[in-house]
Amino acid sequence: MLYLFTLYFILQNYEFYNYKQTLILQESENRFKTLFDEMPDPAWIIANNKFLEANYAAAKMLGYNNVDEIQYDHPSTLSPKYQPDGELSFDKAERYMAIAYEKGIYRFEWIHCHRDGSEFPVEVTLSAITLRNQPVLYCIWRDITERKQAESIMSKNIERNTILLKLTTETGMMNERELILFILGQAERLTGSPISFLHYYCADLGETIDVCSKNGMLLEINASPVQVDPELWMQSTKSGSAVIENQPQNQTLLSPQTSDIVLNNYIIVPFFNENESPIMLGLANKSAPYDLASINDLELLTHHLWLLIQQKRNTQELELNSRVFHSGNEGIMITDAHNKIVSVNNAFSIISGYSSDELIGQTPQILKSNRHDDTFFKKMWTSLHDIGLWHGEIWNKNKAGQIYPGWLSISVIRDKNNNIINYVAMHSDMSEYKAAEDKIKYLAHFDALTNLPNRTLLQDRANVALANAKRNKTSMALLFIDLDRFKNINDSLGHGIGDELLKLLAQRLLEELRDVDTVSRTGGDEFIAILPNTNSKGAVKVADKLLKSIAQVFEFGNHQLNVTLSIGIALYPDNGDNFDDLSRNADTALYRAKHNGRNRYQFFNDEMYLQAKKVQQVENGLRTAIEKDELVLYYQPQVDTMTGKIVGAETLIRWMHPNWGFVPPGDFIQIAEESGMIITIGDWVLRTAIKQLAMWKKAGLPLVSLSVNVSQPEFRQHHFADKVEALLTQFDINAEFLELEITESIAAVNITETIAILQDINARGIKLSIDDFGTGYSSLSYLKQFKVDKLKIDQSFIREIRSQHDDNPIVQSIIDLATNLGLKTIAEGVETEAQLSYLRDKQCDQIQGYLFSKPLAIAEFEKLLALDDRIIHLHELD
Repeated sequence: MLYLFTLYFILQNYEFYNYKQTLILQESENRFKTLFDEMPDPAWIIANNKFLEANYAAAKMLGYNNVDEIQYDHPSTLSPKYQPDGELSFDKAERYMAIAYEKGIYRFEWIHCHRDGSEFPVEVTLSAITLRNQPVLYCIWRDITERKQAESIMSKNIERNTILLKLTTETGMMNERELILFILGQAERLTGSPISFLHYYCADLGETIDVCSKNGMLLEINASPVQVDPELWMQSTKSGSAVIENQPQNQTLLSPQTSDIVLNNYIIVPFFNENESPIMLGLANKSAPYDLASINDLELLTHHLWLLIQQKRNTQELELNSRVFHSGNEGIMITDAHNKIVSVNNAFSIISGYSSDELIGQTPQILKSNRHDDTFFKKMWTSLHDIGLWHGEIWNKNKAGQIYPGWLSISVIRDKNNNIINYVAMHSDMSEYKAAEDKIKYLAHFDALTNLPNRTLLQDRANVALANAKRNKTSMALLFIDLDRFKNINDSLGHGIGDELLKLLAQRLLEELRDVDTVSRTGGDEFIAILPNTNSKGAVKVADKLLKSIAQVFEFGNHQLNVTLSIGIALYPDNGDNFDDLSRNADTALYRAKHNGRNRYQFFNDEMYLQAKKVQQVENGLRTAIEKDELVLYYQPQVDTMTGKIVGAETLIRWMHPNWGFVPPGDFIQIAEESGMIITIGDWVLRTAIKQLAMWKKAGLPLVSLSVNVSQPEFRQHHFADKVEALLTQFDINAEFLELEITESIAAVNITETIAILQDINARGIKLSIDDFGTGYSSLSYLKQFKVDKLKIDQSFIREIRSQHDDNPIVQSIIDLATNLGLKTIAEGVETEAQLSYLRDKQCDQIQGYLFSKPLAIAEFEKLLALDDRIIHLHELD
């Protein structure tokens, strides 16, 4: 017996242990999901080599409205067909994912595409993890566009410096023809142009000629230079300045008697010598547009070309060489074989702070910063002696004692006997590049607008504060802070004013908090504050201070703004023992503070947790409600006020859940809007309503106008009118039988855009009505510009009618306004004969309400449609 009892006890504890482990695993996955959704960097979960889940940051970076549009696809679908190395994106992605699974983590660079097709580089980190007992890849992106641009600029500078060095070191033994071909080839290489051409005075022929090169090869006819179309030179000759044409040209490069080369785009840069005999260098048919950088590169090459030509023709024109030497933006220093400085240009003097007189005769040691050890210089001299070239990043010290970063390229100049005669060093100041690099590092941890810590740094500090609180057994408060109705400020005054307000708000928050506290901007108008060693009493004190401080008028420029805050508070250890739990609970408390009227603070409690859990359950249920066929439409008749004849119906969505039963719209519509599912549900309602019209048409039932409510996100969709028209065409329904309802509050947002959308819908013959009229904030001055057909009088005004002889100025005013604008009116919520009599007396066009009919299921409504006269008689409803 003892043995059996012991065995039973072990089995019971084993089941309890398994159950507990399951709960721990579920909680861990929930925390991971919250962190995954809210992290600022784009993130994905890849399973079976397809995107299983993505966060909002990923959708936003790619230009999509929600994550549903970018899930369940192979990663290569968001990439160009080929990666820069020529490998198919699909094959390369498959290979890299296999490596990540094998190694556990794999980091690489990748080219992705925005929704509009534009490409951008990212750094991808793939980590192999286990999620829900399934091996998956956790993928994080970081946009490295700025870094690539900086690298491109640096690479471009190095390439330009290398070419300039080649002009100095490799052209000494060339004749004029070889020199020109060399220059044209370098110009093509530097700018990525397949064609180059030159107009200059040829001393050998005693005349001005043209020289044309294609991919580094001279174009000639019978061993003579070709002639470039003279029109190409005219504009540059007359203006004396560079000419850029980036549009396809209706002309060819060469004269008619030669083979044609059609110009797609071109650039021409002139240089006028002292005798006013111009030399002009041109490039054509680059795949990308020419820009100001192309002008700078071409001007530099043109100057050097002219210098070298003249040097070969007449050594007395070295003065021109000096001008070119000193006019460059790159610092140039020349030393002798013993490393004594013999010459510097003006740019080098500006960078170093030393004049040429102070430098000549010195060694480059004068610039030594002591940032580099002997090993660094030993490698430099080894490279110079072995290959005659060295380049790299170096830290120098200028005359003022300031240490600055630079990029240094050194070349060795040798004579015919291979003896070193000079060292030529070209120096670029990298201070701006380094500053940009530091800024990128700064932005990785701080918000660019307010200079407050971002979410990444906030979480690090929160973890430190929590660790201290656990060790010292103290409390900590986490505050979620949100501006009330900030969107109205952006919409009415513009995002520039909104940004200025956020910066001032950040300053006030910092002023009210202690040095040990951390306040972070996590996005939009949302801020989070960490208050170490703070209990509920201390949190209340801080929250009160913040509410009072922010309530003071904000003044900047000509604007004075009064704003308020809502604050949600979660405490350690009462409301969670980690950052994720505290954040979720503080956010829930913030939501309740806003729901309770804003301009207040709210502590988290268990009731809020249950409410949040219920919201999550409803949201999860909604995600499958359509495919499980749980949503249905009900129809509430709309009747003619005078005759009682059915003239239309409003479609009303209902949710019949298999476990919860009937779920009222008020319990799930707002959740659908906040979760982003309202567009999907709205699409289903619109399609179902139009499809129902088609079914009535096929069954021979009389058609009446169906009114469909449209939410703000649906109404603001791109090509919304196209979507509606396509459905009407698909089901062969005339537009006159569909009426779209938008609320007055929707119409009042972004009036200019609203007018444009309404005009587009109206032009397609689709009817429009404004719901809840009289309860919103729209300006009556805009109402006459709205292309709508009907105003719907809100039921709150109808309830106030007690008898036929009541005086209700609002209802009367709406009816009179509609009449003057040529619009119809419909009153909703009509429940008494007194209300009906009043509305008939005031000549309201249509009625909707329980006096005539409640919302009906499809079968019941079809019975009303089948009536011969479609007239609802009140006595028949008793």
